[in-house]
This record gives sequence, structure tokens and C-alpha cells, in this order.
Amino acid sequence: MAYPDHSPGVRFWRKFVTSDTGCWLWTGPLTRKGYGRFKVADKPIQAHRWAYAYLRGPIPEGLTIDHLCRMRHCVNPRHMEVVTSRENTLRGFGVAAQYARRAHCKYGHLFDVANTRYGRNGARICRACDRRRHKIWPA
Repeated sequence: MAYPDHSPGVRFWRKFVTSDTGCWLWTGPLTRKGYGRFKVADKPIQAHRWAYAYLRGPIPEGLTIDHLCRMRHCVNPRHMEVVTSRENTLRGFGVAAQYARRAHCKYGHLFDVANTRYGRNGARICRACDRRRHKIWPA
């Protein structure tokens, strides 16, 4: 028999503390990547995803949650935005995001419409460097 005080909503409200930044910092268990972990009907779910769905509505299929506050263990739905996985990656600080923000190739040529082409994998290729590579390659 389930007790009313063991419902997911009641358990959730006991597992975070508020900070002066407005974050709701998860005090329960964390995943290896630092996201809050929560169980609903004996199934693990990330706490921030549960909070968003419970308080703001369902997360559309194929989309993910971006923590605007950059705190992975924050479960405040006001600090979250539903975005594509690509957008979430590009907003971050990882290698892919750093390369995407670069305005110049490693030799200083500007990545603009005239000097940029895209490879099969979507990577930007500097046309000036590409021309130079093709000139010296047979040698």
C-alpha cells in the first residue's frame, strides 16, 4: 500500500535547497555527470527532467533540457529551456561549442560565406586553406 507522503511530488519537494542565485540545488543522489537522480515507480529519471515535466509540461520528443544557469544539479524549471541536442551542445563549453564559436580558421582566415564550405560531416572548411593544400599536395 502506497502512502500519500511517498508520492513523487512530495518526495521531490524534500530533496532540494534554494540558493541565492534562485537555483534549486538537488540534495538527493546524483548521476556520474552531476545531474540529480530521482525514482518514479521504481524507474530512475533525471530530477530536472521530472521537475520540468511536472511543473511546466511534457518535454517534446527529440528535444532536451538546457540548464540556463549552467548548474547540472539545479532542478528549478525556470532555469531550464527545451532545445535541440545540437543547440544544447553549442551553448556549452565543450570542444564542439568552442570550435563552432570560432570566427577564423587556425591560420587566421575568416569563416564567412565566401571563404567557408562544409564537409560531409558538417564541419566548416576554410576555402583559402583548402586551395593552398591542393596546390602543394602533388608536390
